[in-house]
Amino acid sequence: MSGDGQPRIQSIDGYRMDIVPERGLVLIFNDDRPGVIGLVGTVLGNHGVNVADMTLSRRERTALMVLKLDQQPPAGAMEEIGRSEAIFSVRHVLLRPVNEVVGVG
Repeated sequence: MSGDGQPRIQSIDGYRMDIVPERGLVLIFNDDRPGVIGLVGTVLGNHGVNVADMTLSRRERTALMVLKLDQQPPAGAMEEIGRSEAIFSVRHVLLRPVNEVVGVG
């Protein structure tokens, strides 16, 4: 938990994070090079998907981008992102609401 009382994801596979675990998340492992964030944002924008929050972490030449989205991304968007040579993997994860997980409410 952080100072605001919200639980946080602090690490994924050794990549440091700070994101509230809620909504749908997209996890993208990628080559750490210029243009990857822009590519992902452009693809999602072209498919009408809004990014609500984003966090990045990197180790050596590899990065992990975690995106919190306002809606589930279309399969076509995920496939388009995954076709880039800079992307190693892209996954959409749906999480239960935080109050169900921690028993709040």
